Parts: sequence; structure tokens; C-alpha cells
Amino acid sequence: MAARPCAVIFGAGDSGSAAAAIAARLADEGLPLHLAGTHAAGLKAAATALRPSGQAVTIATLDPADATQVASLFQRIADAGQQPSLVVHAPGAQSTGTPALQTSLAEAEALWRRICYAGALIGQAAMPRLLEAGQGTLLLLAPAASGAAVAAASAGLRALSQSMAREFGPQGLHVAQLMLAEGVQPEAVAETCWWLHRQHRTTWTQELDLLP
Repeated sequence: MAARPCAVIFGAGDSGSAAAAIAARLADEGLPLHLAGTHAAGLKAAATALRPSGQAVTIATLDPADATQVASLFQRIADAGQQPSLVVHAPGAQSTGTPALQTSLAEAEALWRRICYAGALIGQAAMPRLLEAGQGTLLLLAPAASGAAVAAASAGLRALSQSMAREFGPQGLHVAQLMLAEGVQPEAVAETCWWLHRQHRTTWTQELDLLP
């Protein structure tokens, strides 16, 4: 029996976030959902909100910057007979735009781990699964904030996305990065993500800046 396509969304535990809106949009398309993030209560609330859609929703409380936990999630999905079709990394901003000279190294490292490092781990775990199907989409979202630490982390994620797009595009996988400015509407971001996932292979978008 062929594995059933599903979507995996990291960062969906934050109420009103782009990730939560993406989950709702994908539920409308009939995709089983796997929601992952650090906030257990938020994930449960997101799953409850999606219940009227009738789609299967599984939640996983984990640290996206922990390679073992991320890999374990994808293995559980495979064991359940499902095949990721769309994987989204949506860490959110949570930045005050701290100027460079006022940014602590601890803040810079924490943002880098949550935005860039976690994106790398998710990509490493997701791409072999997508390659098994010979198709699929990885979307890496990053905040377009002015703070030095978040800007550096988002730049790293952008470089990662470019590299992965060049490597995996010829193998049938779509990798795209979205820069989210403050003030963009989560529902509009979700619609854009679905549009990217449905793009024809000959016209794939690799980078997209979303501005209000």
C-alpha cells in the first residue's frame, strides 16, 4: 500500500502564528497534519482548533534544534504509513530588533539555533523522506527583522535554502525560503505557502519576500 501524503509543520504551537495559519490552510486541502514545536499547550490548542476540519492531526512536543528528536518525528511518520509531501519550518520572529552593539552573544546564539540551525536539521531529516517519493516541498520561513541577531540567523537560513535548492531541485524537490516582514497576515502567508507547494516544476520560486 502506498504511503499517504501528509504535511509536517514546525512552529505551529504559537497562537496566531504563520505556522498555525498554514496548518489550517493545509487541513482545508485534506492533508493529514503533523504539528511540532516546543510549546505543548499551544500545540494542543492548535490541534483542537483544527478538529472541525475532520483531518487527522498529530502533535509532537520537541526541540527543532535537536537532531535526534527531529529525526525521530520523521521516523514515526513513516511508521504510521505516511509520506511527507510538504515540510514547513516556521520559527517566528520573537525579536525586538536589538541593535548590533546591544545584542548579547547568548541572544545571537539562541536565535541562530532556532532559525538557522533548526532549519538545517529539519532539512537533513526531511529531504531523504521526500527523495523516497521523488517529489515534495520544503519551505523555510524567516523573519525579516532589523535586529542584528535575527538578521544574521535569517541570512544563514537563506544561504542554506539556496544551497539545498540547487542540490535537490534537479532531483524533483522544491526548496524555497520566505522572508516575512512584520505586519504580514498569517492567513495570507499560508495561502502563499500553498501556492508555492502547487507551483509547476518549470517555474519554481526559490526566494520570496512577503511585505505588508
